Amino acid sequence: MISDNLTRKLLGKSITDLDDNLIAFIKYEISEYSGLIDELLNALNSNMKEEDFSLSLNGATNIFSYPEFNDVLKAKSFLNMLEKKETIADIIKSKGIQKDNLNIIIGSDNDCELAQDCSIVTATYNVDRDLVGRISFIGPTRMDYARIYSIINYMSLLINRK
Repeated sequence: MISDNLTRKLLGKSITDLDDNLIAFIKYEISEYSGLIDELLNALNSNMKEEDFSLSLNGATNIFSYPEFNDVLKAKSFLNMLEKKETIADIIKSKGIQKDNLNIIIGSDNDCELAQDCSIVTATYNVDRDLVGRISFIGPTRMDYARIYSIINYMSLLINRK
């Protein structure tokens, strides 16, 4: 399992211990999410702190591999929603089911009508107890919650560790 391998390699390390070898290992273990990891690690590495927020989307076209998005109009609506930075920010900040340090919003519990065929799993990361970012996964309501939970939770724990 991805989280077991990452735990063995990264347990006890802080975010400042990230070097090229550790970054390469993380990319190898979670290659499906390498675009997301690149964005995240680059932002952390440069200590990016802005009053405004930045939004990075990766893997949006993966949604087409799910039958519920074979409908062209539904898929187009979903992609249009992803282009609206404020809408995505509002969805990610919405409250849902709280489990550990994650927020899970399932289907029709989404306030945004365009996202009601989706579920969102979000974790926050902090520096000195100040919220500096969120990492989220937006996918179909029938996604593999255990897998997504494990990945997002582990990434959150890794980022928040000092």
